[in-house]
Amino acid sequence: MQATSRAGDIDHSSERWLAVHLGLKKLSAQRAQMEAREVALLRLAEDMTIWQHFGHVSLVQYMEQELGYRAHTAMELVRTAKALATLPHMTAALEAGEVFPCAIRELTRIATPETEEEWLEAIAGKTVHEVQRMVAGHDKGARPGDPKDPDNELITLTFRVSPTVHAFAYRARMELEAMLGSGKLDDDELIETIYRRALEEVSTTEGQPAFQMAISTCKRCQQSYQSVAGEEIEVDAATLARAECDHEHLGDLEADAPPRVTASVTKRKRRQIYARDGHCCAVPGCRMTRYLDIHHVTFQSDGGGHELSNTILLCTGHHAAVHKGRLRITGKAPDEVIFEFVGRDEVAALVPRDSTRAVPWDERRAEPIPWDSKEVVPRDKPT
Repeated sequence: MQATSRAGDIDHSSERWLAVHLGLKKLSAQRAQMEAREVALLRLAEDMTIWQHFGHVSLVQYMEQELGYRAHTAMELVRTAKALATLPHMTAALEAGEVFPCAIRELTRIATPETEEEWLEAIAGKTVHEVQRMVAGHDKGARPGDPKDPDNELITLTFRVSPTVHAFAYRARMELEAMLGSGKLDDDELIETIYRRALEEVSTTEGQPAFQMAISTCKRCQQSYQSVAGEEIEVDAATLARAECDHEHLGDLEADAPPRVTASVTKRKRRQIYARDGHCCAVPGCRMTRYLDIHHVTFQSDGGGHELSNTILLCTGHHAAVHKGRLRITGKAPDEVIFEFVGRDEVAALVPRDSTRAVPWDERRAEPIPWDSKEVVPRDKPT
């Protein structure tokens, strides 16, 4: 079995990576099926008050002591179990492995028997993080298209600190409240006050180009080189194109008079792009907020300019994928951008139909695929 991506630089001749992929997909489906079975048993456990037989005072304490769960995880499972008792379509989707368990847990916060099918349709193809963002700001019973209440979109920040730092944080809070004279600060006000003051003291990275390195191009052979630790290292065309998207141009290094340094993107425009894209990679599902580059949707070599509609934020990984031909980006920023992963269709064609679906609970065979296996789950054999 052989397949080659349109980029021409991805080797699909080996079946080892496909066997591992199928194994992981099957485990994911089985894990979802096991969680569906678990929440069903938890509902029965609650009906039976099973914890009393073991001397515990609640189902959550029973799960902590007998099943090894942390309290928060146990409470989330119990909440999900109660919610799924009235959500048959979501229960079926979980049992079939069609929706990730974490996504189901998010949906049970707001879905009702009247809205569950709409939500399942709305989250199709979404990551768990995207589902969380869709659910945030909605009350129980809301539909996917309903407007969000900004006051409901609260995010939990968790810190684990030493007793010394905890005491320091408590003291800082007391002094801030006294200094501001506005009474007790809630968590939102406290974090905003601290972080705003911190940002006033430090410079942000968005004022600097992503590439501040010396890359020179031979005028005769057009080969580009990067100077690293006193050595000249060849730079491929994709890396050079990525650098040209977001860099400072030092001019001719051999000129007698130092030329004026110019930037591909001005500081003002850089700040606008960062703010518009939320200081995050623009590729759907990517949450990278560090090591960001500014990319030109229509390449500069193809006539693309520095307009805001032609520039977006990309993490270095996705930016490299664009210039290596593995990711195609078209359209206009920020709302009309289309992302297409080149070669994804070819990869999907290699996966046998239904090869990653979990089989019924009482027929499941959890047989791991050996790392060195050359067999890709034949369709005519039970899995």
